[in-house]
Amino acid sequence: DNYFDMVIPSITALEYAQDCCGLEQDKVYRDYTHLSDYGRLIASYLWYAQLMNLSAISEIKVDAVPRNLHQFNSLFPAEPSFAITQEMKIDIVESVNWALAHPYELPAQ
Repeated sequence: DNYFDMVIPSITALEYAQDCCGLEQDKVYRDYTHLSDYGRLIASYLWYAQLMNLSAISEIKVDAVPRNLHQFNSLFPAEPSFAITQEMKIDIVESVNWALAHPYELPAQ
């Protein structure tokens, strides 16, 4: 029996962002476990593409991360809103498309 209908390769996209796009770990993760806003944005575009059954995405259609996506608690103070640069959009598209094309394969460093 198959108990899973879909596996979303979020770690594949995040590893690609770090290994191939040159993002430092603190850009993707806040504390080596929890995703930063940028990491959550990569993961959310991958989830969207996977749930919509897309084979690739072509562009990022946001100019800033909405303030309500930031987590507010005593351990991790709210990160300031940040604008998504053109380079970040390219990195997100590359990372998501790699994960969609190679879901079970980590990128070569």
